[in-house]
Formats: sequence, C-alpha cells, structure tokens
Amino acid sequence: MSASLNSGLFDSRLPQGPRLDAHAWLDFERRQPQSLEELQARYGPMFTVWSEGRAPRVYVADPAALRQVFISHGTDLRAQGPSLFKDLIGRRSLAFQNGESHRRARHILGRALAAQDHRNQAEIIAGITRAQISRQRQIPLDAFTSDLTRKIIISLLFGEAAQSRCTQLPDQLERSMTSLHNRYSAELVGDRHQALWAHRAFTRARRALRETLLEEIKAARRAPSPSSILATLLDGSEGQDLSNEELRMHLMTLLVAGHETTSAALSWALLHATSQPHYVNKIREETWHQPVATYPTTPFLQAYCHEVLRHTSPVPNGHTRRTLRELNIAKYTFPSGTELCPCIHNLHHNHRLHQQPDHFRPERFLNAATNTDTYLPFGIGSRRCLGESLAMQELAIAVAITTHHPDLKIEAPETANPEKVSMGPTIRTPDSMILRT
Repeated sequence: MSASLNSGLFDSRLPQGPRLDAHAWLDFERRQPQSLEELQARYGPMFTVWSEGRAPRVYVADPAALRQVFISHGTDLRAQGPSLFKDLIGRRSLAFQNGESHRRARHILGRALAAQDHRNQAEIIAGITRAQISRQRQIPLDAFTSDLTRKIIISLLFGEAAQSRCTQLPDQLERSMTSLHNRYSAELVGDRHQALWAHRAFTRARRALRETLLEEIKAARRAPSPSSILATLLDGSEGQDLSNEELRMHLMTLLVAGHETTSAALSWALLHATSQPHYVNKIREETWHQPVATYPTTPFLQAYCHEVLRHTSPVPNGHTRRTLRELNIAKYTFPSGTELCPCIHNLHHNHRLHQQPDHFRPERFLNAATNTDTYLPFGIGSRRCLGESLAMQELAIAVAITTHHPDLKIEAPETANPEKVSMGPTIRTPDSMILRT
C-alpha cells in the first residue's frame, strides 16, 4: 500500500483504517484487489477508509457482520448504486431505487427473468457462442468475451427475430461502455483533458443508444418478439402500465448487468482454463455428450464456474449502502451517513474461511453446497443480483463450448505483463491477452 496511507483512528466508534489523500485514493482505486487485501491484513475483516470530501466508508468482510448489517438491518440502509453507471442506466433504475419503488422494480424484472424458457435460452447462448468462435482466428480475449456477451444479452432481451431491427445496438452499447470505461480510467489517473473527451464521446453514444432502445420498445409494443425478456416485461398489467422510459431503464439495467460482469467472468474462466489444461480436459469429458441445457448442472463445470467467481471476483465489492440512522452492531457504532460496503474480494480471499484462497482449485466446490455466508459473488440481501441464474447458465455454456475447440489458446505478447489486470467497473483480464482458435 502507498506510503501516503496514514493509519489512525478518526472516529473511535468505527473500525480502524487509513486516511487517504486524493493521490492515495486514486492509488487505492487503481489497485483494488491488492489494496483491499493489504488493508485486511493490517486491520482485519472490517476497516474504515477516510478520504477528504467523502463520508467514511466501512468495508465489511466478516461473515457474521455481513449478515447482521446487510440483512438484519437492511431497512436501516439506503442503497447508493454503482455511481459509475448512473449516467448510463438512469437515476430511476433499479440499482438506485429504495423502498417500495425498489421492491416494485425488482419484482417486475425478477418475474420477467424467471418466466424465460431455460432450454430455449441455453440453445440461444450456445448458438451465438459457436458462431462467435467460428469467425475468430486471433482476437484480444477481452474483446472476444465482450462482443459475445453483448450479442447474447441483446438476443435474450429482444428475441432473435428482432435482430434485424436493431443491428446497430451492439455497436452502440459497445461505444457507450467503452467511453464510460475511458472516462473512468482518465479520472483515475487525473487526466482531465482525456476525461472530458471521453465524457463527450459517452454523451453522444448514450443518446444514440437511448433512441434505439425507445424505437425497439415501440416496435415491441406493436408486435413483441416471442420468447424474449422484453415481451415478458410487456405482458400483463404491470408491463402495460410501464412508460417507455421506465422500460428503457429496465432494459439498460439488464443490458449492463447482463454484459459487463459476465464478460469479465468469462475472460477469467478462459484464462484459467488455458493455463491449466487438465481442467479443460475435465470440462470436455464431462460435457461432450451432454445436452447443452444440462451444462450448468454438470458437477465439475459447475464447481469450476463457482471457483472462477470466488478466486477472481469480477466485482470486488457489492453495492454500497448508507446508514439512515445511527446503528449499534457488535462493538461498533455506525453514525448516520456512514457508507457500508460488502467486501466480496476479501471475503473470498480470507485464509480462515477458504483453504489456500490464492490457489485456483475448483475441487473445493465439488460435492459441497456453496456456503452463502462465505461465498457472495452475486451480493447479499435485497440487492443480491437478480440475474444470478442467467449469469451462471451463460458462463457455464460459453466456457464448455469454447473449451470444446481443440486448438483454443490464450497467449500474451512477450512484452506484456500477464499479472497486470485491467481495472474498471469490474476487474478484467490483462488487455494484452490474445485468444487464438
């Protein structure tokens, strides 16, 4: 950790932790996995980070405290949502809602996702993955998984028949996400000129994406594509009562959540697979003669996907909440306005909870149910990811079909540093990694 992180107690009621100046905060954000582990080693599974101009933020990675804070006291906390995506998905979307409006939005989206035919979804995911592999010979790994997961979520949302109406949507989503990443990266290094340029590019891309989504919603109201999530959203009184703008925000929630984290997870899954060929052989042997829809339930592949999400969690922290009143929990008092953050990365890398946590070992999940107190890749409490089932299905099927390819390789140029991860809204594989088929 940077020497400019000066530790000390700044509110004796809160867990100990460092005080960060602006430079140290940027360093903390750029090096999140390492920073989080270093602070946990120094202060324990709960620590507070103070930074000028910010409310104190308490990172929580103790299983008992996580459950007590984010489940027992859920109504005393106000979710803040991922601030990076606020300008893209909308301030009135699910992630930024609280109370009754959050429950209603969660119910609407949850019902639409649960109503889908999983066998049909599996065939769509498999078909797109096969087509994506067949047209590639050499491509950056991150570009491969990003393009693949974009196409999958767009097809599931709008239906395969609607693809001819929104051919520009994948590129618009890519430009929006890329410019958002660029703005975030420029802000991290303090490059104001680059951040302004990226913000202008983002504004243009967001406007075009918004117009396309609204046009697709209007078309779907006239003739919804069967077996699509949008058709399910429009079905019934709740969907009919939603405005086009509300539908657009729901679609943006699913587009971003169904693409960003799944893309990062898939990149890590393929990188682990190609660096450990015996795991590729196990996945091939287990799935080769199985129907695609059963891939997510095959024991080793399921354990493999769980270990990917534990070992290299794409999202190091869950949704931050802010206390609405003073809370007394265990030996700490959290004043009103304190930020509480479930620290997923540290929970997954705690030596007391996971044997040899820095080792990639899918076997740890074989013949054992996942422990919801020590394994939280999809968050906790009322903010737990609604798309968990879809994400696991997509990850398993895409991993299996990609590893079925006999010549699959992932390589790095000799000058690349394979240990240098790419930081953004998610923790991604190094952008120098190349996929060859």
